[in-house]
Amino acid sequence: MADDSLAPSLVGRLVRRAASGVSELRHTLRNEPIKFAILIGAAILLATLVGWPLGTLFWKGFQVKGDGPLTLDNYISVFQEGGLIDALENSLYISTWTTLFSLILAVPMAWAVARTDMPFKTLITAASAATFVVPSFIVVISWIFLLGPNEGGITLFLESIGLKLPFRIFSREGLIFVLTFHLYPLIFHTLTSAMANMDASYEEAAGAVGAGKLRTLWSITLPLMLPALVSGVILVFLDSLALFGAPRAIGLSGRFHVLTTKIYVLFKHPPRFELAAAAALPLMAFTVVALWLQKNILGRKRFTTVSGRAGAVRPIELGRWKWAMLAFCLAVVFVSLALPVSTLVVSSFLSSWGEPISWENLTVESYAIIADSPDVYSAVSNGLRLSFSAATVCVLLAVAIVWLVERTEIPGRGLLSFLAMVPFAFPSVALAVGLILIFIHPPFDIYGTLWIIFVGYVVKRIAFAYIFARNALKQLAPEMEEAARVLGAGWLRTMGEITLPLLKGGLAAAWVLIFSISLRELTMSILFYLPGTETMAVIVFNYFEDGTFEVASAISVVILLISFVSVYLVKSIIGKGVQEI
Repeated sequence: MADDSLAPSLVGRLVRRAASGVSELRHTLRNEPIKFAILIGAAILLATLVGWPLGTLFWKGFQVKGDGPLTLDNYISVFQEGGLIDALENSLYISTWTTLFSLILAVPMAWAVARTDMPFKTLITAASAATFVVPSFIVVISWIFLLGPNEGGITLFLESIGLKLPFRIFSREGLIFVLTFHLYPLIFHTLTSAMANMDASYEEAAGAVGAGKLRTLWSITLPLMLPALVSGVILVFLDSLALFGAPRAIGLSGRFHVLTTKIYVLFKHPPRFELAAAAALPLMAFTVVALWLQKNILGRKRFTTVSGRAGAVRPIELGRWKWAMLAFCLAVVFVSLALPVSTLVVSSFLSSWGEPISWENLTVESYAIIADSPDVYSAVSNGLRLSFSAATVCVLLAVAIVWLVERTEIPGRGLLSFLAMVPFAFPSVALAVGLILIFIHPPFDIYGTLWIIFVGYVVKRIAFAYIFARNALKQLAPEMEEAARVLGAGWLRTMGEITLPLLKGGLAAAWVLIFSISLRELTMSILFYLPGTETMAVIVFNYFEDGTFEVASAISVVILLISFVSVYLVKSIIGKGVQEI
């Protein structure tokens, strides 16, 4: 009997929740039309920007050719495509180990920076942000220069003292090494944002009853940081799953494929868009599974760590161990940033690539070429405008979507969450093709303009802003907003004076990351651009394609400097209170 009543009971709860959401929607429309317009407009915009291109791709996946009849042949034949199963296995293996090693690096670093008295925290934070900014295909080139099997500088040094590397750079393990030190900042910044907002009284209470620092970290800090921890893990796993540049560079020489490089092969002449769309299905499935796991891990537990009570974040005193933590953080920064970037900088001053480094082989000619090149000036201008606009729109759109998901009972909130996250794991190449299929025809003919690049950046990076904003809002007690509303403040005033100021740390961190990532976005940019719409990453790639490695390195150094300046400016604007960026 209990089983017979289960289905009607479930249906009844769903109907009641839907009715409550519809009632709330009507109330908002009647009493707060501006709020209604903003929230519903944001939902429609997200559904259009994400759902339309992905829907177009999947529709093409059911067509054998052009506008032919619908069929499942593509989804059947794509799994018979040579090497796809191996590529899927490689993707899962690489992403899993990359995520695990990123956790090992990021968790102690985030705790040391956000919660302890370790010195040089600003340096560590800025360096970790810069690590993620350097384009991945340039990072790979630097590591090949350092760890190559025949002429790599570190390889030759180790051989000279009778040692050898524990892995080959042109292997799955080599790719895991590169991606770990490239992607750990995603977990690091997610955790530091959450830890900086945490009320110190929780840890002080644990210390008062005799808990040591490690036990407090394990039993108090990390459990309260579970939303941020899970979000960071999902970011790293999905990003490593969806990356193209680094896997392409290493896998080509190592003779192995991952899913994204296998999909790229389907776009080569003659392009097979239908098969490529079908091949992207596993990546979509992994995104759904990741979101389902996140929902079930967090459940209905509350992780509120920001309340209306004032309380300064008091750093934990590590004593002499602060120097050990500093040594660990500096070692990670050295391997992830100093080595590849120093290689990049030295390369930018070489007059002849591949020749021994000497005073005769050093010059500033590459920077002179940059200064005299109108194409470079145009690319820098395009890159800055696109990155600034995309980061700003992503943050604003994410705030509205997160508020809808977390603070309302409106039906379809789960779908909005899925739409905000799914582009992150979708291959940039396939996503770009979906946008091209839409925007190459009237009345939306914007292909070859900066507008299509801007749309591509927003669609691809909305997940960053969504995760940071959702994590920050989960920590903010809803009673604070309710108190403001009881006192007569409207929704816009409450958002402007209560919600957004308390979320500014996480939102600013998201803005900086999106801005920095957009500066070095290559895959979509190179598929979208026509002469006059090049970005900095495209210019770098073109110089590398032409064999002018020195100029490409010099432009990459400029990208890095711009990113450092952006981090400094944002930190200066928001101050130090909520979040150390």
